[in-house]
Amino acid sequence: QPRHLPLPLNPNTRVSFAYELTSIAIILDASPSLTSTFGIQSMMCDFSMFGEEKTNASQIDDTCCVPLDRLGTLMKKYLQGLVQPIEVPPVAVSGLGVAFGRWTPNLAITVAAAYPPTSKGDAASAGLLVRDFRVTDESSALELACQIERWALREVESVIAERLSGERFFSGDGLAGREKDGRYEHNVPSMSTLGTFSLPSTKMGSWTRVKTSMKDMLAIGDAAISTLPPEGRPVVLVATDCRNVHCGGIFDSLSETARVDVLLSVLDLSSSPTQGSVDAGDRGSSQPSSWEKEYLGMDFSPSILCVSDDSQPLRDMAHLSGGIFLDSTVLDNYVSTTVGSPITPSSHLQGDYHFSFKKRSIKPNGLQWYSLFTISPFTPAMSSPGGLLSSLRPMSSLGSSSFYRTSSSIGSSLGKPHESLNPSVTASLYDSRTKTHSAGLEERVVFAKYNIQPVRIKSLLMTRVVEGYRARRYGHNTQDKDKVSVHLVLRIADCGVALHYEASFVSSPYHMPMVGRAHIKLELSGEDLDFIQTVKKMFVSNHGSDSVVLQHGRRISTSSRQSAEKICKLLRWTRKEDYLESYLCLPGWGEVNHFAPGSGFLGRLGTLSNLQMHRHFRSSTFEIITVSSNSHEKRASIFSDVMEQNQGEDEMYSVLSSWSSGMILNNRTLYFKEIIPAHDDDLAYYCIIRILQSTTVSRLFTITIDFHGELNAEQRLSLCSSLKEKLSGRTDIIVLEKCISPFVAIRPSSPTQSWLPCWNEYFIHHKSWDLVKDEEVLPLITKRRTGHGKFFLLQSDVHRGVFVKFKKSKEEGLPSQTMDIVIYQALSRDDGIFVDIHMEACRSRFYPFQCRSPTPFSIIFENVKSRDKDCAKAIRSRTNLLAALDHGPNRFDSAVFDLKGAEDVMRLIKLSKMYNKKLRFFDSEGSGMANDLLCTLTTEYITSDSFQTQAARLSIDQNMPIFRYSGSWFIMRVDWYVWSLVCLEKRSQVQCEEGSLLSFRHLSFFTAGITDLYQSDDNDDDADKSLSGSDHFGVSEIASEIECAHEKHFARACYEALRNTSVPMTSLENSEVTYALS
Repeated sequence: QPRHLPLPLNPNTRVSFAYELTSIAIILDASPSLTSTFGIQSMMCDFSMFGEEKTNASQIDDTCCVPLDRLGTLMKKYLQGLVQPIEVPPVAVSGLGVAFGRWTPNLAITVAAAYPPTSKGDAASAGLLVRDFRVTDESSALELACQIERWALREVESVIAERLSGERFFSGDGLAGREKDGRYEHNVPSMSTLGTFSLPSTKMGSWTRVKTSMKDMLAIGDAAISTLPPEGRPVVLVATDCRNVHCGGIFDSLSETARVDVLLSVLDLSSSPTQGSVDAGDRGSSQPSSWEKEYLGMDFSPSILCVSDDSQPLRDMAHLSGGIFLDSTVLDNYVSTTVGSPITPSSHLQGDYHFSFKKRSIKPNGLQWYSLFTISPFTPAMSSPGGLLSSLRPMSSLGSSSFYRTSSSIGSSLGKPHESLNPSVTASLYDSRTKTHSAGLEERVVFAKYNIQPVRIKSLLMTRVVEGYRARRYGHNTQDKDKVSVHLVLRIADCGVALHYEASFVSSPYHMPMVGRAHIKLELSGEDLDFIQTVKKMFVSNHGSDSVVLQHGRRISTSSRQSAEKICKLLRWTRKEDYLESYLCLPGWGEVNHFAPGSGFLGRLGTLSNLQMHRHFRSSTFEIITVSSNSHEKRASIFSDVMEQNQGEDEMYSVLSSWSSGMILNNRTLYFKEIIPAHDDDLAYYCIIRILQSTTVSRLFTITIDFHGELNAEQRLSLCSSLKEKLSGRTDIIVLEKCISPFVAIRPSSPTQSWLPCWNEYFIHHKSWDLVKDEEVLPLITKRRTGHGKFFLLQSDVHRGVFVKFKKSKEEGLPSQTMDIVIYQALSRDDGIFVDIHMEACRSRFYPFQCRSPTPFSIIFENVKSRDKDCAKAIRSRTNLLAALDHGPNRFDSAVFDLKGAEDVMRLIKLSKMYNKKLRFFDSEGSGMANDLLCTLTTEYITSDSFQTQAARLSIDQNMPIFRYSGSWFIMRVDWYVWSLVCLEKRSQVQCEEGSLLSFRHLSFFTAGITDLYQSDDNDDDADKSLSGSDHFGVSEIASEIECAHEKHFARACYEALRNTSVPMTSLENSEVTYALS
């Protein structure tokens, strides 16, 4: 946005802007009609073209047998046309000096397919080709176009066939039909996939009943836009053959609150020419041709292959959003024509004055002009002879023939919106070629007139623009500089009428010129005057539509009455919202303090709906996570002795209270801030701060700042930055770099609930695995993620833990590192413990879910999965071994050995710390039964009630070596969360001590706490590498107790061995006698 413009401004000046980066979501309508050969006239040779020069569109059609075949060629033209270099003359740029040369647009593109629901009940789904692919030159555009063509003709075509003939299941990894383990489900299809394209009349009549929902495609487009850089201008390009598309209507778009300033463009893949050259009634026959009927046979039923032609509703939707409708002819015309160049009368650009203006320094082509450049929506634009308009005024002329064809075109797909009350008018309404209508002679019926004061004219007009109004007239209606008249029009294609909104504004003499009084006039126009009069009677009636049931002695049809009720509701809504806009401007008008605590104005702010906030405010949103020292605030966990509350949430409310001017609602969810107080010549500027806690995870909060007034973007961004800095300064608050709430996918708590994927899940990686069931697995996994994985905790309770982290990645072709979201969740249910990990798809990588080479997601997945499974196995081993304590000392059976117990011991030893104690034993030569008696006495003492520590002997074979240790194994509970594995070795060792040889055996303690199970199992055979450390968890006192008792056991064993005659003791060392007598 330049600080200074190169030319002086005047009332007729129009300033155009171009975005440095454009974020484009390309959505392919993967409906069965894309692969259908029926209704395609180019399938047969057109002998009339022989000897004549064919157009580019005809050449494309000659090589295509189905609409999907045209995607690659048209996409190549579209992308190459967008990135054509634009000559830039020398121009002064603030802070950068003089810029000149050639500017090549930069595009960030995500490509996805939208699969409609099938007649068998399969839900709609999506498939991803690439996310955030950068197109900066012709070569990258050609690469993307080739990949799109290859993907469409292989994967998309195959999925369409499988959805028609078989079944596929969704796993959440972004690719429609992939199972959790990455394999496809192969069911016995009702017919072969090749039979899908032959379309036998006895089986394939159901495919014509499949309709693609435009609402679903726009939702997929929104999800695709969320994967692209937010600084780019959002554009959704829908590639479709315009058949069997359920478009909805204007009333659906008026209630939309999530889509702001998103251009919708349509790329027509059908072989029919554009509406400007052929009437819509002749466009692409929806009935099969004669040769197709002959092929189908005599039993052909016309209803089998009857598909609707929805090109006109799609054209209306594109123009309503500011986008364009492109077919092969229009696309060629746009790409080959530059701004200011001569335009032929037959060109689709004819009538766009701003495009044909010759004195332009920057001259993009037509496609760039309508896609990358923008002019104020208050700029009036003229219509072309064929009814096509530029994107500056995205609606057909109210007097053009295309306007009056809308009802019939929408009626073909949805049923007629209303039934005309005058049959003669109906004939003229649906037969535009027999009658020409003039906008100047069009009769407008006045519905309401009212005045609002005070009002900010810019805010008022922007409210209408958000609803879809565009300017027919904008300028002064008198010589007075403080007066202006604006005429806006909203075309209601559902009902075949147009709503006129005329505002006459007079500036206040006591305030700035943009504040004053406005006189509003609401009018309705259309061909069916009887219908309009019916609408007016309902509008002025206080008894609703029940009192207006007859017209000219005939009863009004139900469809007409419903349409009239919708229009009345819209008119009343417009009038009500205008009064609300004036009310929101009151702070600073008069002597009343509207921001006083408990005032009626603040109370009214607290009752605004989301739709009203969307209409009257400009919003900015970011998200935060509240953290605390204890990650288990909802229960007394094993990691804390007392319960702690989430301190970050209290800090968040404290910051908002100090940063804002006051609280609107007492539940601490709504605040307000007076940005600029009212002064002598202007009203107050303020904003509303909304805090919304996530319904799925407790620690995630969304903060939305809604600005009222005419603050520019720089002021809004500065205010948001100040609040983010305040929040970032607190230790228990983390301000996220990007919003993560759309990517948080929660597995259902009940196994009977189905996991229905949202559209964002088709654009993210997903893998899942299960862990062994144990009550301590979830808290241990939670501790591992927060302590070792650098994850932020989003939710933690008895059954679930959800975490998030940002992974830095540097992909080839991207200018810098990117931050990708990684969501990790663990759920404990009765049927097991399930772990899911999600991550954004790799940027600029084609087929990201089928990539065999290592990806950032695959690396994270393999690492996290292995560690989780190791941790869960260690917990299960601990539980199995501690179970021996519940059976008492009599559990040991020397005849039955537990091999699984040996594996549990081996697993836990690698996570433990070793403490060694030497116990005196007899010399093995001539000792008789002395050593066996001594081992028995020591074992009985360790497992007896007189031993201070709870212990039990494990059923492990003494001859089985475990990390070079063999003998009697015990499990001891040192503390509630500390245990020790004890091995009394079977073999004696000899050492020299004071000149004599002494025989001893090792009593080894392998001690670990529950926190030691976080470590990774590296499958290392050398146990000594893991058995080190000076902290023995207090086992030294236990070892001393055993050693003290061992002296008595030594003397008793010596005594009994000397008295044993069956196996007598033949030799006894002096040192052994001395030790026994001591």
